[in-house]
Amino acid sequence: MTEAEWLEEEFSDFALLDYLCKSHRLNRTKAGRRKFWLVGCGCCRLMWNWVELIPTAAALVLAAERFADGETKFTEVSKRDAELRIPNFGRNQSVMFAARGLAYSNVMIVATFAIHHYAEAVVRDSLIPAVRTQLWSGAMAQATHLIRCIFGNPFRPVAFNPSWRTDTAVILAQQMYNSREFTAMPILADALQDAGCEDEQVLSHCRDAGPHARGCWVVDGVLGKA
Repeated sequence: MTEAEWLEEEFSDFALLDYLCKSHRLNRTKAGRRKFWLVGCGCCRLMWNWVELIPTAAALVLAAERFADGETKFTEVSKRDAELRIPNFGRNQSVMFAARGLAYSNVMIVATFAIHHYAEAVVRDSLIPAVRTQLWSGAMAQATHLIRCIFGNPFRPVAFNPSWRTDTAVILAQQMYNSREFTAMPILADALQDAGCEDEQVLSHCRDAGPHARGCWVVDGVLGKA
């Protein structure tokens, strides 16, 4: 894969994740596995208005996020997964399968299950083929954007200067990480720039419309998680 392909809007989610596994072996490192899990959780968050209607599914996503950050053991994820019952109908089925994908130990399955069942949930209400195709493409574009948000550009890794981690920047990043609400990303860009950061990748990512998610490479960099 080339850098142009990595950045290409329509490049497939599987190709991006497969590249990270095969070329960077991120599925073998603790930090990389965390990010794969957060891709899966992030896709569930993209449809949170549906997920939260199923309390057992929401509890599983929360458990998976805690596991990704080392705050709980995988047994909690498995326990929450066992509490789910898959109905045989409608969007609920796609939502619950997306959440259940988080309970796999293979991180490629974790990420791709969530992505594809998220897309299936998005298209569920439409019976018109052309509309379904358009909705699916839009959902997959959101998912691939999420992958790039979390992993950054592997062809141009950014080393965060400790001087960028001012109190203001760290507080903003931590608030967004904890709340999973990323509307303050442009403000974080201003804080980083005030701290002397002129890296165009960092600043443009902060000012990008998103979606952003827990695991965002810039927020991780500010918090020293990357």
